[in-house]
Amino acid sequence: MEIQDSDFEYNLNILFGFVGVGVIILYSTKGAAVWGLVWIFLSLFGILFTSWAMTSRKRLEYPVKKILPLMLFQSIPTLIILFLISWLIQIITSNYSKITTENVPPEFSRLYNSVILVLAIQFYCLMKHLKKLVKDNPEVSSVAPINLKDPLGTMKNLGENQMDIILYGLALLTFVLILMTWVVLKFFITDG
Repeated sequence: MEIQDSDFEYNLNILFGFVGVGVIILYSTKGAAVWGLVWIFLSLFGILFTSWAMTSRKRLEYPVKKILPLMLFQSIPTLIILFLISWLIQIITSNYSKITTENVPPEFSRLYNSVILVLAIQFYCLMKHLKKLVKDNPEVSSVAPINLKDPLGTMKNLGENQMDIILYGLALLTFVLILMTWVVLKFFITDG
């Protein structure tokens, strides 16, 4: 039984549905932020493994040492989002008592909601990006055949995709917003 592209799209839809549930949990209350972020984090791991399975299935005729770098380069947007969410989980858990008792400045709430909004947009763009990778049509997909003499040349072309540029820009914006959230929680809270 061979796995079809529609199966991968179906699996991606389910996993991004779990990400959507995590975003809804995040918007419901700040007290459930850790639950929502962990829900999203675990769903992104499922998405990462699904994208690896999708990439390796299309490249079965190539040697492993050629497939692994391509898999890593194609999963950079997902890995960046995983890093940002793990950092946000660390920030929320280390200041959990301050956040749940509303002992934080109003700037925190604005920045936190901005981070969640940008992450939600990032998840949508990641879903579009991965669904585009599922397509086998070389004119539509950014997955080009691997040039066995120059596999890095093939990987350089991956960044030329418009959705990649949008994902990296949103990741940079998310990084700045999380950094600002950390600064507010670290230096703007007084004990008096």
